[in-house]
Amino acid sequence: MTCDEFRHARETLQLSVSEMAQMLGVSDIQVRRMQTTPDKASARPVSETTERLVRAYLDGYRPADWPTVKA
Repeated sequence: MTCDEFRHARETLQLSVSEMAQMLGVSDIQVRRMQTTPDKASARPVSETTERLVRAYLDGYRPADWPTVKA
């Protein structure tokens, strides 16, 4: 999953950086780094485990602690 695909997935899920971090069990900064283009020193690749979880969310899986959508 590229940084752009990751960002698009987060936006499609209507999650803020903070909410995505909470759902993935990582820090806000880690989410920002996964969204950063690879040419930046702070960029981090999306792990296979994270990608699998994000794809499950995109397919409709919602854990009990899923953030409520804001109107």
